[in-house]
Amino acid sequence: MQKLCLTLLLATTFASQTALAQTDWVKVASSKSSGGVWEGKSSSLDYSKTKAGVPIIVVVGRKSDTTTQAVSLHKWYVTVDDCRSKKGKVVTLKVTGEFEFENDFAFGGDTVATSLAEFVCGVSTPVPLPVPQPAVATAATTVKVGKFIKQTSGVLNKLENGDTACYLSLKGDDGKPFDEMGNFSICIEQASLIGKRVTLSYALGTVVSDECGGDENCKKTKTVALVTGVKAMGK
Repeated sequence: MQKLCLTLLLATTFASQTALAQTDWVKVASSKSSGGVWEGKSSSLDYSKTKAGVPIIVVVGRKSDTTTQAVSLHKWYVTVDDCRSKKGKVVTLKVTGEFEFENDFAFGGDTVATSLAEFVCGVSTPVPLPVPQPAVATAATTVKVGKFIKQTSGVLNKLENGDTACYLSLKGDDGKPFDEMGNFSICIEQASLIGKRVTLSYALGTVVSDECGGDENCKKTKTVALVTGVKAMGK
C-alpha cells in the first residue's frame, strides 16, 4: 500500500512538473496556409547585442508543423529601438545563434512576423527612453575694468597682430565666441596657448581710435580694457 501511494505521488509530481513546463510555452501565431503554429518561451527572455553593438531583445521560440508534426526550435529577436517604434524587423536565428531569416513587422498588422515581434517586445521589461537634458550654459566669469565688463576665461582660438593691438579670438565658458584686444607682446609670447583654456587679466589702456582708419598721423585715441596677461587654466 505504501509503495502504491509513493508511486502515485511520484507520478503526480512528474505530471505537475511536465504541465508547468508546457504552460511556459505561449501560442504566438498560427497560419492555416503554411500549416504552422508558433510558440514562444517567455521565461527565456534575454537582453543582448548584435555584433555591431545594437541592443536587442531575444526569446526562444518553436514552430510546429501541423501536417508533419515536426517541431523546430529557434530564437527570435527584435532591436530595442524597433520595439520602441513598434515597427522594424524580427530576426529568426537557429538556437545556436546562426542567422536564418528576417521579416518586416508593424504592430497591429495581421502577419506572423508582427505577432512574433509583439510577443518578443511584450515579454520584455520596457527599456526607458533616455530623457534629453537641456544644455546648461556655464555662466561666464567676468570682471569689471573701469566701465567695461570683461570675461576672464575661455578657450584661446586665435592670436593676430594688428595695427592697434594684439587681437585675441576666444570661445567663452558659455560656448559663445568673443574677441579682445591685448598688449602686442601677447601675440609673440603666448602663441603656444592657442587651443587651450586660459584665464585673462586686464588693465585700462590707450589705443588708436577707430576713427583714424589706419592713418599713421592721426592722434585720436580711446581708452579700452586691454588683456595684459594670458595663462593656461590651472597655472
